[in-house]
Amino acid sequence: MLLACGSEKKKSKSVKKHIKKLGTYELQINSDGQFNAFISTQEIKKPLLNFNPKDTIGKLWNIKIKTEKNWKIDSSFYVKNLGEFKRHINGIFGKIPCEKPKNCNYEFKENKFVPKEATAGNQIDTAKLNKLVFTEIKRKSEELNINYETCYRKPSYFLKDKAAKDGLENLKKCLASEISYKLTNTDLKVTKKEFAEWLTLDSNMRVDIIDNKATKFIQKIASENDVIEKSVTFTTTAGIQKTIYAVELGTRIDVYRELNKLKKDIVEVKKVEREPVYGMKGIPEGAFDSNKTYVEVSISEQKLWFYKNGQLLTESPVVTGCPRRGHSTPPGAFYVKYKERNAVLDGPGYSSRVSYWMPFNKGVGLHDARWRRNFGGEIYIGDGSHGCVNLPAATAQLLFEHIQPGSIVLCY
Repeated sequence: MLLACGSEKKKSKSVKKHIKKLGTYELQINSDGQFNAFISTQEIKKPLLNFNPKDTIGKLWNIKIKTEKNWKIDSSFYVKNLGEFKRHINGIFGKIPCEKPKNCNYEFKENKFVPKEATAGNQIDTAKLNKLVFTEIKRKSEELNINYETCYRKPSYFLKDKAAKDGLENLKKCLASEISYKLTNTDLKVTKKEFAEWLTLDSNMRVDIIDNKATKFIQKIASENDVIEKSVTFTTTAGIQKTIYAVELGTRIDVYRELNKLKKDIVEVKKVEREPVYGMKGIPEGAFDSNKTYVEVSISEQKLWFYKNGQLLTESPVVTGCPRRGHSTPPGAFYVKYKERNAVLDGPGYSSRVSYWMPFNKGVGLHDARWRRNFGGEIYIGDGSHGCVNLPAATAQLLFEHIQPGSIVLCY
């Protein structure tokens, strides 16, 4: 066991020294084999004998922690209420480097599932620690000793548990799965030899797939079978013929969606022959001329046009990426990866809630921007987006209702 404690320690001289000072309070926390910590404040206006938890409010507190491996933290915070005090305890002690407990599991090796027993680790249960800390503050304690049994997270499942044994049987059943891909130029069978090593148990002892192993397999299939167009030629709304870099257009396997589909097939022990999930399966006939179906974005004109089945459904002003800040919207021909309602877009220095989200190039996409009153013109030059195409709410809603994953987006 990495952590052991419980032996009563003598109160340190430093603790006694501080406690004697009128208006100063300090609680020392000891965990043998991992860390020592001090939680203190020097703004208690009453003698220690009259101190109570409400005196945490409106005070500047300090937490110092030092681990056995010389990791340190020294953090001060002002407390407005008791809940905030507890959140600081959770956040600061949660930063201590640790090894998380691990449930038992099984690894497929040499044609069989090899058992791996649970490991204890040394991760603090911050909820339990918080409760102990607050109890000791109520008692006006000077010192708190914690140990593995009282204050650390523990594995939930061991090999002896029924849930683990049932999990093993379910893993064995999955080996009977048979998934065959019908690809453009060939057929491919996902054999037990291939996927058995992906199998694992999740935190609730249910069958799961190790994502990175399965993802590499699907990416390999995609790299060998995707067909990417080099460029596309179309006539803009203004009547100018343009040829732009295709970037991603063509026949492309959607790695993320195929991963989820493949995982489901294996876990449900299916025997199927099917096509992989495509993000885009070729450019539809006439998509750029007789049967126009695409979103056209002119960066210079700050306008968008949406054509579907040869008809112009909407024309709208937009705001694209800000070139002055190095966030210009990338030109090229892309396709919509998916669409999502009520998304939160996070990036360096921003977090924005949008009602309609349609990404087409990594983190760049089409979406509403309700924080903007105006669109079009030269707004984008100094106050543009981080690369996305900002749309009026009505335009975004119309696009969202008519556009589908795989729909073409042309930016120039």
